[in-house]
Amino acid sequence: MKKAFQLTFLLLAIAGYSADKIGKMIAVEGGVKAIQGEEERPLTKHSDVYVGDLLVTDATGKGEVEFNDGTMILLIPDSQYSVEAYTESHTQNRYLAKLYQGGVRLSTGMIAKKNPENFELNTPNATIGVRGTLFETRMMDGNLYVGSSSGNVSVNNPGGGVTLESNQYASVSSSNATPQPVAERPSALDLSNFAVPAGGIALTAGTIIGTATMASTQAATANSFAWGPAAVGLSMVATVVATVVTLASQSGPAGTSHTHTH
Repeated sequence: MKKAFQLTFLLLAIAGYSADKIGKMIAVEGGVKAIQGEEERPLTKHSDVYVGDLLVTDATGKGEVEFNDGTMILLIPDSQYSVEAYTESHTQNRYLAKLYQGGVRLSTGMIAKKNPENFELNTPNATIGVRGTLFETRMMDGNLYVGSSSGNVSVNNPGGGVTLESNQYASVSSSNATPQPVAERPSALDLSNFAVPAGGIALTAGTIIGTATMASTQAATANSFAWGPAAVGLSMVATVVATVVTLASQSGPAGTSHTHTH
């Protein structure tokens, strides 16, 4: 029975980890990896992405990620980005991420559509909020640049805030400096910097489950993703229970096998 319980805990641990799977790489170019604690994983097309992964691109790397709710991001070279909290369900929706360096182009999905107030991207200089949009942001030479290609984007820090509409831009020089509107698209946000990696998908405003990499990719069934991890977990728990019962029936009190003769 001791071995049976050890197996139970192992499988339950695996089930819990799989429930944190929040997205998938749909295109990779150059060097891209995920760092989770002391573990590093090279990422390729179709690699899974988990809550807490620090996504890192090298000097030639680009990566495109589709999250379960349809949010899509494009990471440019020399970037570091992590999703620190992710929940998508009928009752609770949250996307909390941080851009440590580099840049990202982001198209929001169902989480921002349902609860835009719970969609937040932090950077060293300011916090970015959205209301259903497609936007670009980049840390460059200590400055943060933000631009909206479609929809509204808010940029806030202790120094103040600014709201950007489509084709409006802002820069923030430090974490306490007031975000400043910029008349034209900054060179740091030139769309040539956000070219999609080979095999990737051009981002559009309000992408909702846009590729074949996710099961049931229609927006009408997007809510089903909230139940996916739970269903996997329940299935694995059922397997665990069946395994324990089988092992228990084959072992005596001291772990001795019983043989039935007919």
